[in-house]
Amino acid sequence: MNTTSVLIYDSTDGAEVLCTLLSREGLRSVVATEVEDLQPMYNLHNPSLVVIDADRATTREVDILLSLCESASRNDAPIVVLGTRRGDSPLSQAGEFIRKPYHYGPLVHRISEA
Repeated sequence: MNTTSVLIYDSTDGAEVLCTLLSREGLRSVVATEVEDLQPMYNLHNPSLVVIDADRATTREVDILLSLCESASRNDAPIVVLGTRRGDSPLSQAGEFIRKPYHYGPLVHRISEA
């Protein structure tokens, strides 16, 4: 992966840690904490990868996130979905699912390979 941005949807402190670790790998990342910000941020930054925390998404937000996943798929941007259990959200099928709790090292490695 080059220095193209990674769009992260997560409002936890984990997003800050992930951004810091990705910057050490030479990757630029942007974080959306509100679901309404995702599509405009996606359009502005044209990220090469999208990371979504499925556990924090409400039922209303899932439809917006699925629409974002469709946009990312059309642009061949891989999607990484973080969650505690695969079957708990329709988002778990939208991309590569990584079970929580995850270790940052393998997650950063996976992202940097995309």
